[in-house]
Formats: sequence, C-alpha cells, structure tokens
Amino acid sequence: MKKLTIITGLSALTGMAILAGCGGDTGDVPPPVASAQSIVAKADWSKSQTIAVSLSSYAFTPAELTLQSGQPYKIHLTNGSDDTHTFSSAGFFKAVALQKVVVNGVEAPSVSDDGVTLKEHQQADLYLVPVTTGTFGLFCDQPLHDSFGMHGHIMIK
Repeated sequence: MKKLTIITGLSALTGMAILAGCGGDTGDVPPPVASAQSIVAKADWSKSQTIAVSLSSYAFTPAELTLQSGQPYKIHLTNGSDDTHTFSSAGFFKAVALQKVVVNGVEAPSVSDDGVTLKEHQQADLYLVPVTTGTFGLFCDQPLHDSFGMHGHIMIK
C-alpha cells in the first residue's frame, strides 16, 4: 500500500514539473507589429545598442532585459553549454519589428514561432526594434529547462 502511495506521489510531482515547464511566457501576447518592414527600414542602425545574453544550463544571463521602444538593438545570444537551448517568448517576438536573425554568421529565415533555437556552442544575433510596451516572459522551451530556472523577463518601456 505504501508503494502505491509513493508511486502516485511521484507521478503527481512529475506531472506538476512538466506543467510548470509549459507556458513560460507571461502577460498578454500582443498582435504582431504592423508595418514591421517600414519600422526597421526607418531605424538608425548606426545607433543600435548591443545586449549580450548568455544561455547556459540552466540560466539566462542576464535574465532580466529592459529595452526602449523605438530604439534599434542587436541582441547577441551565446549558448556556451553542451545542450540545445532556446530564447523563447511569444509575446516579445510579436512586440518587436524584427530586421533579421544571424546564426553563426549566416542569416536565418527568421525566428520559429516564438523564439530562436541555439544548438550547443552556437551564437545568434537578433536585429530588432521594440515597438509594443509591456513585460514578456522569457524561457527555454527544452524539456524541464524552464522548471530548472531557465526563465526571465523582457520589459519594453
């Protein structure tokens, strides 16, 4: 009888851990930015700011980013670990005008659904202009990485 209770308890904890890793994006997801091409074309890229973000097992450094609406940015992502990680945030990627994504020096088509996947030791540069203000959850969508602490927030002021 005790074995059944322990197994049931472990099953419940496993289920809770899996659910905790889902839906790491917080806040409302805005509609995609209208006229994104026009916004990135008008941006003064000579005044862009670079923000470096390191992805490791199991953290983003820094985990909290603050961006100014209308300011062009290059977000430089580095995965220094031996695992695949993602820089995921459905809300954030809908709140920005994305110019391009460059992975290991090669321009990529864009972000997949809600983020960028970096295999072990890859780098990516996101060239974007924040448009819609708000706070958006940031997480790694690899199994259990969010639950182990790989999450944060991106604020657009």
